[in-house]
Amino acid sequence: MHEVDETLAKQWDKRGAVSRSGRLFSLLMRPLGYPHLEGGRVIEAYRGPQAFVDACGLDEDAWARHFDQWDRAASRAANCHRDRVVLLHFLAALAVLTAVLGAIGFLGHAMGLVWALAEVAILVTIVVLVRSDRDPEKSTHHAWLSCRKQAERFRAEALARIPAAPGIGDDATRRAAILALLEDQIGYQAKAHDRWEKLHGGLERATRRIFYLVLVAAAGHLVPIGVESWRAMGNAVPHAVEVVAHFFHSPKWLIITAAGPAFAACLHGIASKLEVKRLASQAGAMAARLSALKLELESLGPDNGRELERLAQRIGDELTAEHSNWLSLVEHAELEEPA
Repeated sequence: MHEVDETLAKQWDKRGAVSRSGRLFSLLMRPLGYPHLEGGRVIEAYRGPQAFVDACGLDEDAWARHFDQWDRAASRAANCHRDRVVLLHFLAALAVLTAVLGAIGFLGHAMGLVWALAEVAILVTIVVLVRSDRDPEKSTHHAWLSCRKQAERFRAEALARIPAAPGIGDDATRRAAILALLEDQIGYQAKAHDRWEKLHGGLERATRRIFYLVLVAAAGHLVPIGVESWRAMGNAVPHAVEVVAHFFHSPKWLIITAAGPAFAACLHGIASKLEVKRLASQAGAMAARLSALKLELESLGPDNGRELERLAQRIGDELTAEHSNWLSLVEHAELEEPA
């Protein structure tokens, strides 16, 4: 097994402590299709099915040192990173909103200073969050990727041991262990596909509805302008039309036309930064590939240790390749000032 510096894992692993990480992300994304609330619980390491853990021949200390702390640290850092991504994009939209509220004198011109100070405070918060994440010791993105890489490397090495692990049952036991891991990973990838696909659909629908609302507000601005032009030409304006014109003359429509696109960009930015659509596609494709390998494993005859070893190697290669593909998707997802 690889010897690595455990400082990063110890920094992010809060074993036994209730973690709030992920709560903000899941709370704000829940109305858009994210299936459950994160945070408010103790983060536990998940090694895989017990049959797999038993068959690899590694002792408890090896798992605890080389996997458990890294897995917990990676999960916590990932949740924190998603929280910060969502927070940054919503703060950027709120900065636009406060600027608009100040410009139109919302709640009175005396509130102008309050809105201006709020906008500056929001922008300063964004800069502080982004700059602090550039420090490897504080970066949620760096911790997430580094700890996950170590945890998955250890799990791949554990899988590679199963066909040749001394004193661990017969071929049927080994095959059952590999099959248990395969089924576990297929289930995980299928759930990940469903989770990210639902969130992507929810983000798209919300963005589209905001756009339609902005379109209505922008078109509504034309009503009072048209009424005034019609009146200036010496024509009478029906009372019902006057009511509609007065309704659309309200400053709230300016808030929608100015801040609406900012919130639509916020949702689009979240989807892009977290690679929601690509993660959904990758997880679905991975589930399909693992399902094909599962069929091969189930069709493998008894007393076929050589073929079992080759198939285990292919499964390990597939899991390693999937992790590499995942890394290539999220390696550029570090925190940045939202556009």
